[in-house]
Amino acid sequence: MSRFKRVLIVLGSVITVLVLAVGGLFAWLWTGADVSTVGKASFDNALAIPPLAESSVDKDGTRVFDLRMRAGETEFEAGRKTPPGASTALISARRSVRRAVRRSACA
Repeated sequence: MSRFKRVLIVLGSVITVLVLAVGGLFAWLWTGADVSTVGKASFDNALAIPPLAESSVDKDGTRVFDLRMRAGETEFEAGRKTPPGASTALISARRSVRRAVRRSACA
């Protein structure tokens, strides 16, 4: 094996070990970071929970929800609206459907 190839192999090995060591150190520091907010967060705002979705019951007893996506915006905090997107009707329907015995959607 030529001297050049040996130098490249050793250099590549050293660089690989250094990269793995730095990555391991970063992962160790990241996973050990303190993420507690005890005593730092005020929790002044109440959680905004939308009302339950409207539904109907078919002849066979299946509860049916209208889960079509509609444009809308929500004001979770006074004076601050969400960016235009899905309305909260979809969120509340999700909450209702979770509790339903059999899930079904309108076409």
